[in-house]
Amino acid sequence: MIYLDSASIEEYRNLKPLNIIRGVTMNPKILAKYGIIDYVSTIKEFDKELDGPINIQVFSKKHDEIVSDAIKLSSISKKVVVKIPATFEGFKALETIKTKYPAIKTNVTIGYSTFQMYFGVLKNSEYVSVFYNRIKDMGGDPIKVINTTKKLIEKMNAKTKIIVGSIRTTRDIEDILQTGADIITIPYSILKKLVNNKYASDTVDEFLSAWEELKSNKF
Repeated sequence: MIYLDSASIEEYRNLKPLNIIRGVTMNPKILAKYGIIDYVSTIKEFDKELDGPINIQVFSKKHDEIVSDAIKLSSISKKVVVKIPATFEGFKALETIKTKYPAIKTNVTIGYSTFQMYFGVLKNSEYVSVFYNRIKDMGGDPIKVINTTKKLIEKMNAKTKIIVGSIRTTRDIEDILQTGADIITIPYSILKKLVNNKYASDTVDEFLSAWEELKSNKF
């Protein structure tokens, strides 16, 4: 399953005719990239046009503030999934949310290790997010984290879905598709490369050119 890693409704609209985007993911850095301060309006725009989940990360680091953010974000749309950072304060907030506000859907994000993901599964988070290239940056093995997490989910008979983000190249997608990931969240620029392969376009031109040449010679 493919999600769009973006806060731009225009990027979603450009890809919408393909009918491949099943959700979106965003965080404070992505919002800043697009110059979006009014995230409420952004969520509402996606709510009108996207059938799937709108994953958005909280804007705080401390337990109480994370919980407060989660309540506010989830009130904007029933499609919102609140991304909770996989930190000590984040895990505390996750426990509070799942105990006191079970209707709030969560995504344990910024996953660098299997244990972080395991904690999210243990707390029945709807999603956990593995940061593919950031794990590589620190010398880790993201494929192992994904597959081990998948085995834990199956062993625990849990319903948690694995989202893989931090995608930088089209090759990343090829590698991740062979893992136990449920969802890959992909930036717009990389999705465009995937669905608009230069070599495929050049080959189409080659084939059509041969056809036009034949027609011109026959008629």
